[in-house]
Amino acid sequence: MINVDFADIHLTKTELKLLKKLNRRGTSKYDVSFDSLLEHPNRLAKYVNYRTDQIGCQIPIRDYICITEKGVLYLQYKRDEYFRGKLPVIISIIALIIALFSLLTSALELFHSLQWI
Repeated sequence: MINVDFADIHLTKTELKLLKKLNRRGTSKYDVSFDSLLEHPNRLAKYVNYRTDQIGCQIPIRDYICITEKGVLYLQYKRDEYFRGKLPVIISIIALIIALFSLLTSALELFHSLQWI
């Protein structure tokens, strides 16, 4: 079970773009631009390959990286947050346009009916 408050995670546009790229591709060749995601406290990305040193510690091989489960959940959170904020606004704007169109149509009908009197 992952206990992370995603509202506290703040990524730059570049970091978010890179995380989405990792999500689409599955893995990606390591590039220094991914360092901020790899070093992020919530571990949104990780190295794919590791080697074991003489003591038995695993050392990452900087060749390929992938998105972690937390990274995938963070992207789902961002998508849900976007729709939760934008969808009511879009519906309200559509309703306002329909109401204005109806009002304009009624006003034109009234104008035409008064013109014949």
